[in-house]
Amino acid sequence: MYWRERRLRPGLYTDGSTVYEATYRYRDGRNGMHQLSSFQRFLASKGFSQKEKDAIKLRLKEDAPDVVLEG
Repeated sequence: MYWRERRLRPGLYTDGSTVYEATYRYRDGRNGMHQLSSFQRFLASKGFSQKEKDAIKLRLKEDAPDVVLEG
């Protein structure tokens, strides 16, 4: 048996139009991105505080991408 590690930190990621959740299957060591909702629906949801939403919008404007997906 081989030890498999996550390559993506758990959490939410976005490309500005869709929100994804990082997933990992330990049985075969596969990373993935599970689509949760559109970015506009995410901003309208009450499941996250306004402070968290503002921080995400600021990161979209100023930071480099955390993850680059290849098709």
